Amino acid sequence: MEPVDVRSPEDVSQFEKILARGPITIVLVYADWCGHCVRYKENVWSKLLANPNRKLNLASVHYDQLENTSQKHAAIKGYPSVLVVGSDKKAATFPDNGTAKKTNAFPKAQSLEVMEEMVTKDPKKVLSAPKFVEDIEASNDPKPLEKNMRGGGVAVARAERKGGLLRALQNFLTGGGATPKRQTKKQRGAQKKRKQTRRQRM
Repeated sequence: MEPVDVRSPEDVSQFEKILARGPITIVLVYADWCGHCVRYKENVWSKLLANPNRKLNLASVHYDQLENTSQKHAAIKGYPSVLVVGSDKKAATFPDNGTAKKTNAFPKAQSLEVMEEMVTKDPKKVLSAPKFVEDIEASNDPKPLEKNMRGGGVAVARAERKGGLLRALQNFLTGGGATPKRQTKKQRGAQKKRKQTRRQRM
């Protein structure tokens, strides 16, 4: 669908349709009077809109219209802020700069390289993109979110059917990563043997 810029209540219905279509919509919350927002739209957002390889939905909301949308409870501190929203209309949650709090503002939104990398990838394949993992700041919480879906094509497909693709993306962005490949019987045997050898040397 074509990107929508919500500047009046009349634009809200189209915005909500884009979110519902999913599977992922990148939402920019901005203000006309905000100098940082003007520069962000010029240096980053305009390039995302013009990118012919874009695979994710894009939408923007002027700050005074946010309360009229499903994103009115988004946890953001200022403008511009970028939300990663799933077809369930829930915004992904990220660590808030080392604090115990969480934010819905995507932490690497200021990087054109990261944003282009994200919007041009197939949502079903983004979890298995090693380079993208390196571009995202890892969560301060070393424990992966247990309730989130893990990587792999089948798991992502199931997540999408259940409306949980966003949770898989959230886990990916916050450092949960993909599930490691299972060891073969031979690898498990070799690992067990190494452990036994270490015990004997102790």
